[in-house]
Amino acid sequence: DAVDSTAAGDTFSGYLAAALADGASLDEAARRAMAAAAIWPWFRRRGFEATFVALFFAIGGAVL
Repeated sequence: DAVDSTAAGDTFSGYLAAALADGASLDEAARRAMAAAAIWPWFRRRGFEATFVALFFAIGGAVL
């Protein structure tokens, strides 16, 4: 089945940049970014907005 991955690239880029800015190694930053981008379609299918998902992770809703 096809998955709507709209904004997954933006999610990846944002998490990569944030992790690098936070001092993570490139490998760790890429791991976090891939995990965030991979689960984004799950949130999108359920009608969540990108800002909600960012807030969810920012307050510790999930540890990537």
